[in-house]
Amino acid sequence: MDDITLQQLLEAGCHFGHKSERWHPHAKSFIYTEKDGIHIIDLAATKAGLDRAIGYVKDVVAGGKEIIFVGTKRQAQAIIKQEAADVGAPYFSKRWIGGFLTNFEEVKKNIDKVNRLKIEKETNAWKKFPKHERSSLARYLDKVTIDYGGVMMVTEVPAAILLP
Repeated sequence: MDDITLQQLLEAGCHFGHKSERWHPHAKSFIYTEKDGIHIIDLAATKAGLDRAIGYVKDVVAGGKEIIFVGTKRQAQAIIKQEAADVGAPYFSKRWIGGFLTNFEEVKKNIDKVNRLKIEKETNAWKKFPKHERSSLARYLDKVTIDYGGVMMVTEVPAAILLP
C-alpha cells in the first residue's frame, strides 16, 4: 500500500470541513483555520491519525482477525462494496443490521437461515410448497440477501469496523 502524502490529501479535498456554525467544541484541535464560513481541517493531524489507523488495521489483519467495511451512505455504497470485494472482506453497504455486534448469535442464525434458503432454492426443494408460498419465500430471500449480502461468510464477531 502506498504511503498517503499531504499533497494527496489536499488534492482529495480532505481539508474542507463543515460550516463554521456547525461544529463541535471537541473538534477544535483538528481545525486549522476558518475561511469563508468553512472550517479548514489540519491535514498534518489528519495524516498522523490516518497513519495510526493504517497501523491498527495492519495489526488486526496480521493477527488473522476480520475487519468489516461499513458504508451505508449513497455516495459510499459502491466504493465500499468494490473495495471490500477486492480484499475479500465482509461489508455492509445497504443498511446496518441491528445487534450485529452485541447479539451476534441471533444474527448468525439469520445468516445460516439465508444460506439454507439459498441452497433449498437452488436444489428445487421448494417444489413441495404452493406457488404463493414459493413466491413469498423468494421475496423474503431477495430482501434479506440485500441486507446480509456482504456478510454471508462471517462466522464470528469482527475485530474492527472500518467506516469511511
